[in-house]
Amino acid sequence: VAASSLFSVADAESDSMTQYAFWDTGGSGHWVVNGVAQAAGTEIDVSAANLSQVSYVFGPAGSTPDTLYVRANDGDLWGPWKAFTATPGPDTAPAVSASNVTATHGEFSVAATSLFSVNDTDGDAITQYAFWDAGGSGHWVVNGVAQQAGVEIDVSATSLSHVSYVFGPTGSTPDTLYVRANDGDLWGAWQAFTATPGPDTAPVVSASNVTATHGEFSVAASSLFSVADAESDSMTQYAFWDTGGSGHWVVNGVAQAAGTEIDVSAASLSQVSYVFGPTGSTPDTLYVRANDGDLWGAWKAFTATPGPDTVPAVSASNVTATHGEFSVAATSLFTVNDTDGDAITQYAFWDTGGSGHWVVNGVAQQAGVEIDVSATNLSHVSYVFGPTGSTPDTLYVRANDGDLWGAWQAFTATPGPDTAPVATPSASNLLTVPGQTFAASSLFSATDADGDTMTQFALWDTQGNGHWVVNGTVEPANQEVDITAAQLAQTTYVAGSGTDQLWVRANDGDLSGAWQPFSVTGEGTAIVASGATLELPGAFANAVTFEGSTGTLKLDNSSSFSGTVAGMTAQDNIDFADLNFAGIQTPTFSGTSSSGTLTVTDGTHIASIVLLGNYLASTFVTSNDGHGGTSVIDPPVAQNTLAPPQHA
Repeated sequence: VAASSLFSVADAESDSMTQYAFWDTGGSGHWVVNGVAQAAGTEIDVSAANLSQVSYVFGPAGSTPDTLYVRANDGDLWGPWKAFTATPGPDTAPAVSASNVTATHGEFSVAATSLFSVNDTDGDAITQYAFWDAGGSGHWVVNGVAQQAGVEIDVSATSLSHVSYVFGPTGSTPDTLYVRANDGDLWGAWQAFTATPGPDTAPVVSASNVTATHGEFSVAASSLFSVADAESDSMTQYAFWDTGGSGHWVVNGVAQAAGTEIDVSAASLSQVSYVFGPTGSTPDTLYVRANDGDLWGAWKAFTATPGPDTVPAVSASNVTATHGEFSVAATSLFTVNDTDGDAITQYAFWDTGGSGHWVVNGVAQQAGVEIDVSATNLSHVSYVFGPTGSTPDTLYVRANDGDLWGAWQAFTATPGPDTAPVATPSASNLLTVPGQTFAASSLFSATDADGDTMTQFALWDTQGNGHWVVNGTVEPANQEVDITAAQLAQTTYVAGSGTDQLWVRANDGDLSGAWQPFSVTGEGTAIVASGATLELPGAFANAVTFEGSTGTLKLDNSSSFSGTVAGMTAQDNIDFADLNFAGIQTPTFSGTSSSGTLTVTDGTHIASIVLLGNYLASTFVTSNDGHGGTSVIDPPVAQNTLAPPQHA
């Protein structure tokens, strides 16, 4: 109130006032000069010209009256102090009304303005509000910030629109709240009310036991159950559980552990699947429940049974190799039938330890060990038969369809038949002279009833008069000398003095034939006896004498013969083994009545043989020696005069 309205001044001389003095004993109000509150217990002097700038502010409504003082000065004298009281005006505190509130279903928060109303009998505008939460499940929110419980929350009237209350979770305990208002002078009483969270019914999961169809390995989780919610709430979460059976849950491609709750948001449900256990394994007990954003429903149990499967059956018959058959593809030894039409994924092989063996990717496999091979590698599996004549091998095979192994199927694998080769000596007793070298291949031949190619030969020398030579190395007597077929061309026999007992046998890669004996006799002098054959495989520069009428001198390298021949009669024969009869030309003789030279040629090789005796009238006749060479005889046309042997 203006100070000028609180008092008046009278002056007997009608002097004009020049000053005023004010005093406040210290009550609830105060003087104000030029807008500045003045302290109590202090004289406040103001010129008359500034009186209009002085006012008094009453204390709050209902506060103690204030004792004030004022006096005036007429320019010469101060008048006495005048005391009076200033009593604050009347005021009624605002009253808040609030009813208990229960959230509707799905109602999570509410504006504070909707929770109460305020009445002020004086019509005062409310300037402040105060809120309190006793500490229940909900909370006040101011400007988006959750407020603590048990603390007074003062908010200006202008900010009331930024205050809200968030209900506690559905089913939680009601919250006791308080609110009061201030009209600028007085706070009203606290008004209590309860805020109860809205009702909600937990969602219900329905699920039936499931059995996989044949070949079904996994299934989307969403196909295993359905959810009903009485309030039609959207599900926000799902929880899964596996008791630890043969299958498992998978989330985002990652297998989940059993015995652990697996919580998944509704948005991720499409990433959840269940993988069945192996065919024939124990059914899996699973659990699932759903959450509507407020409540979890009860767990729903159901079983997941792996699909049916029939084991694949292998059929295999005993097999016997044909002659010369050493190995066979595994695929030709058995067939597989799967009644479900499943593709075979693996094969297992077993060999009991017979004479043959399995081979995988070119590597021989051990016996008595299971050999597992993927279906894609089956073409790289073969079986190698044991040697001809060895004991049959008992083999086993089984197949897997990706889930189950079939039973082992046994069968036998018998090596193929074989006939041992036969070595045949060229002569049972070969006559020659010491030092002559025979190619081993000229001393014998080998035949095989099965047409097998020889792979080895075995040689033996008993007496040791002569000796075998292999690749230039002299071999000892009374010892088996084994050579490969390729080494036969590098093997020779060198004749010694006297008779040497030799043996030979051949091998066709599987079997060795029987030993065959023959002998080679090295004569001290080159005499061809009646009916005998003297063979000279190499160069010879000495005399040869026919002692009968039916002897044969066999020259394996006739061009190198530089000796003499005496005593050749009508039935004696010179076998030019190296001259091809197909190209032979008519022999010629040039000489005297005592000796001359017999020349024989096949157009490629020329043999010149010195004959001792009179052969001027001879008509030498050629014939095939039976081995492609050329035999030459002197038919009895005219009487020949023979020269005596050189040694006579």
